[in-house]
Amino acid sequence: MSQVHTLQMGRLVAAGTKDRLNEAILKLADLEALHIVDYDDSEDGFSLGIPEEESEVVGRALVKARAATSVVKSSAPSKPISAEKIRKELGGELQNGIEEVLEISSRITELDNAISSLLEQEGNLEELEPLEVDLELLTGYDSITAFVGTVDDLNKAKKASKNGLIIAPSRQEGPVAIFIRNEDSKEAGPILEEAGFQQSQIPEGNGPIPTLLSEIRGRKNSILEEKRQLENKLEAWSNQNGEMLICGLDVLERDHEILTAPVRVAVSEHSFVLDGWLEMRRADEVKRSLSDSCLHVEINPFQM
Repeated sequence: MSQVHTLQMGRLVAAGTKDRLNEAILKLADLEALHIVDYDDSEDGFSLGIPEEESEVVGRALVKARAATSVVKSSAPSKPISAEKIRKELGGELQNGIEEVLEISSRITELDNAISSLLEQEGNLEELEPLEVDLELLTGYDSITAFVGTVDDLNKAKKASKNGLIIAPSRQEGPVAIFIRNEDSKEAGPILEEAGFQQSQIPEGNGPIPTLLSEIRGRKNSILEEKRQLENKLEAWSNQNGEMLICGLDVLERDHEILTAPVRVAVSEHSFVLDGWLEMRRADEVKRSLSDSCLHVEINPFQM
């Protein structure tokens, strides 16, 4: 049978001069013993504190580190790494690497969009290729309406083109190109609908469709190769720096939390009041730690 173990909790209220607030927050962060209760801005004469100026710089670095972590495959290190070493890396090579990772990720996104567009063009041209007509001849007429697409019943489609021209490689179904005078197009529409006509999207371009297809496939293969090289580069960077990236992210998150902690505390023109929960077994430890930075520290056991 599982057992539930309870711990005696206590409520801390600490107060001191405003110039010692950051010192108190740093000591509490080192102890990792207090859960701060956010000030609700309800007391006269008190307001929310303001974050440290450095929080903006750390915040930007944190956003980039999180973005890089979402791009590369990385895991926590198998053994601890000193905070001093991590901070040194964040100030140099690791930060440069994060910037490079984000640039590569952005480029891969651009390539994916280009590949998607080329695949769409390739599919459209493959659908039209059996017509064996130069692409520019399928559209762009003033006095003629062009119906270019696929049909399920070619015999019915031919009825729609009785006063025009039809190009249909297949004898039963498939791609067709029907050219009808504008004044006859309204009559042809319902007939084509009965034939199961589906309009094809005609890409921009000129010349034989096989030639255009060859060009598109060449560009697609070139882009796919560039993407493959960039992905390999990301993988190599991840293998070499992934563990340090995870550690750097942890340090940045902790630093940002500390630098922005004043916005959770009540401050007046000259003083601060800090409120939170802690385990009573650590009460004396926390009191001793705050004795220099706070003028008043009160911890009361929680009572049901």
